Amino acid sequence: MACLVHKKSGRILAQNVITVRGFLSRLKGLMWKSDFPTTDTMWIVPCKGGIHTCFMKFPIDVIFVNHSLEVTSVYKNIRPWKLVEPFLSLFSKTYSVFEFKTPALKDCHLQKGDQLEVGN
Repeated sequence: MACLVHKKSGRILAQNVITVRGFLSRLKGLMWKSDFPTTDTMWIVPCKGGIHTCFMKFPIDVIFVNHSLEVTSVYKNIRPWKLVEPFLSLFSKTYSVFEFKTPALKDCHLQKGDQLEVGN
């Protein structure tokens, strides 16, 4: 089981990283799930254009990253039925996204450019 770590602080952001790569898995994401542990994250690879929260039953926090897992943008407490695109997504270097159940990132002070790591 892999975890997600903020390299600068050493803080573990998620104890369990669930990676989804297939088209249907990426499309579904966290839709229709009644719950999701705040200690877990869903890593959607690739995810360049943005995300939606249609059919979700809870708000989410998200971290968009580039190929090197460098943070490109962070959004917190995204309610169901919203669309979120990284800032200027057409020109963004965003490659994938980590989705968490709110308030997983409540006390986390991530900034653009911070480095993340997926590991054991």
